[in-house]
Amino acid sequence: MTSLTRALLQSGAVLLLYIGLSLLDVWGYLPPLVHLAVCGLTIGLAVSAFSLSLKSRRAPSLFPMMRNFGLCALLVGLLALVAGDDLDRRWTLAIHPAALFDYPVARVQARVIPPAYTGAPVLDHEFIADGGRSVGADLNPIPSGSRLKVRLENSPWPAVLKAGRREVRLEETSPGVYEGELVIEQATNWQVRRGSEKLGSWPIILLQDQAPEIQQFDMAEELTSLGLASFTLNVADDYGLSRVRIRVTQPDRPEAEPYEKDLPLEELRTYDGQFYVDLSMSNAAGGPATLSLIAEDQAGQASQKDISGVHIPRRQFADAMAGKFASLREELLQHPENRQSVARQLMALSLLPGEDSDSPVYHLALRSAYWRLVSPSDPGDPEEARRILWDLANLAESGAHGQLELALVEKLDDIRLLLLQGKPAERVRQELGLLDDLFAQLAGKQKKTLLSSDEILDHRVLHKLYGRVLYYADKRHHDKAERLMDYLRTALVNQDVSFLTIGGYSRFVAATQGQQIMDNLITIQKRLLANSYKGGLKAEIVTTDKTGHYEARVRREWQEWSQTQSRIGDSLDQLSSALIGSGIDSRDDVEEVHRLIRDVLASLEAGQMETAAQYQSQILVLLNNLKHRLGEELSHGTLMRALEEKESGS
Repeated sequence: MTSLTRALLQSGAVLLLYIGLSLLDVWGYLPPLVHLAVCGLTIGLAVSAFSLSLKSRRAPSLFPMMRNFGLCALLVGLLALVAGDDLDRRWTLAIHPAALFDYPVARVQARVIPPAYTGAPVLDHEFIADGGRSVGADLNPIPSGSRLKVRLENSPWPAVLKAGRREVRLEETSPGVYEGELVIEQATNWQVRRGSEKLGSWPIILLQDQAPEIQQFDMAEELTSLGLASFTLNVADDYGLSRVRIRVTQPDRPEAEPYEKDLPLEELRTYDGQFYVDLSMSNAAGGPATLSLIAEDQAGQASQKDISGVHIPRRQFADAMAGKFASLREELLQHPENRQSVARQLMALSLLPGEDSDSPVYHLALRSAYWRLVSPSDPGDPEEARRILWDLANLAESGAHGQLELALVEKLDDIRLLLLQGKPAERVRQELGLLDDLFAQLAGKQKKTLLSSDEILDHRVLHKLYGRVLYYADKRHHDKAERLMDYLRTALVNQDVSFLTIGGYSRFVAATQGQQIMDNLITIQKRLLANSYKGGLKAEIVTTDKTGHYEARVRREWQEWSQTQSRIGDSLDQLSSALIGSGIDSRDDVEEVHRLIRDVLASLEAGQMETAAQYQSQILVLLNNLKHRLGEELSHGTLMRALEEKESGS
């Protein structure tokens, strides 16, 4: 009985060592035949130890054997605890080597869902975990930030999904089916594993999302006529911008709240152009400032470019009430402890008679600012009161007219964004309707302040512009439509919209047609001048003609030249009448041309070709001067010519 116990202890210790080795989960790293060989060797060693112990004539102490068996059993127990939920798989593989037993063949279905902003398609992949045979499309390349969803089917045990340093356990959703997902950010491969057993491993070609690139950020030295700062931007992102803003900070007051202005550039991959921003309301106005352009992409990455040492001019108000509001706003900035005193002054201002004192909005704004200073309910109330004072100052200075111009610029920026994004014409039409409402309000204000109806906005021109923009948007020529909006925005910020008025459009049409007529008249006049120079030679030949035939022919030519010269004068009369009707006074130049034409006719009648040529040279100078004057009326020629184009030739 003692020999049998010794044999069982020795062979059991060998088997426990094999089981402990199996619980370490090493067989997934080795070929199945190696596992089978170790298993066979273990069984052989156990049988040998059992038989040798039974045949041994010596009787070694039983205690060391029991101690060794106990240590092996303790080690196996600890390894079983460490194995945790994976104990069943490791135990099964230990007693059923994969080289001798068949296991269910698992199927892995993978889906890569790129971030929506990349525009990349969803990719699916499927493979069988029996040597890595794959079915379906390749997953590469994979944009950074993509979600990798994996479904494991026909698997008796759970598994984990690994990509780089990230790992997630697949959860059982139904018998034999496990699912899970993770986000791929930094990885060179992804794999599905059951412990040491690798069901599949596949490479990852990662498309990194680069941070936005700011190639240019410059500010013009002079403000526009509307008081806006002009910036030139060149910014790009590989997948599209999510937010672009200009930040104004004060280097001498780093604790002060920065002023930020968002630019409508979201969803664009590139932008190269101008932007006009009102910086006068920032706290840095009147002192040194640092301007920063901050561009963010959909992944949250940001780039920044600074312009240091900028002096933002403080806006000067001509209206006394506007100046008072601005001074109270400045006092709140410099001396926030005086807000009670400022509030009392606001209450007093609400009692003063004035042009806007009867407006409900005026009183509502004053009372809102007053209560935000007297009993603020939010830490941002004093700053909101300063903003209200700024709006009141602008309202008192330029009335609703000035506010409308700024609103028009912002609305044009919104429409340009839609066009740059390639939005459909119907979406653009909605924004153009809002733009037209603003222009209608501006025209209504003009009727109350302007003396001449020719200076009022002409809605026929505006509607023609809208129609052209919608035509381009419908034909997917968004770049051409955006240029039209950009021309209009540039005119607005420089307060040069005369071409959109009733008189301005008429002048443009008259000047355009006048330039074409002037080109023809100048060409004819040059030909007459050349004929006069040639006529001098013919006049010398006439003196030697004794038959008189040559002289008669030359006289007929001179008479034709005289008739042509007279017709130039008649054409100028007709052109002058049209120009005067559109508001372009050209009478002085035309009268001078008529005087010179009479001198030319008299010289031709007398056969004085050199004198006629001198007068014709002066006529040519006057015609070119008149053409130049008409060119000055075409300062917005690019925009207006676009409106005059035929749609078939667009």
